[in-house]
Amino acid sequence: MAGLSGLKKQLRFKPIGKGIQLLAFVQSSGGSQYLYDFEIDHNDKEPGKVQNTLLRLVKRLPSNSKGHCITADNLFNSVDTCSKVRALGHWIYGTIRMDCGVPQHLKEHIVEPL
Repeated sequence: MAGLSGLKKQLRFKPIGKGIQLLAFVQSSGGSQYLYDFEIDHNDKEPGKVQNTLLRLVKRLPSNSKGHCITADNLFNSVDTCSKVRALGHWIYGTIRMDCGVPQHLKEHIVEPL
């Protein structure tokens, strides 16, 4: 990304290396998708920042709407985040990294790929 901006940050695992990262809620309905809400991510130092951003976006959903099904990749997801989203009346599914609060009794049943 060329140009000057205070919003640029280091993007690990991205080929270009630096840019502006958006964390977005996208609605999918009847074959169409549209952007519902987003935040620009610019703070690398806040612990749990990505999960907190997800929760802020969920809390900004209309108060009369419950039961949304939210899909989150392992960057956003943790056992704690799932519990908090459920407490807000919504569902969440996706991948959770093993170091993000997965209980030991569930880890024991993980089958490693061949």
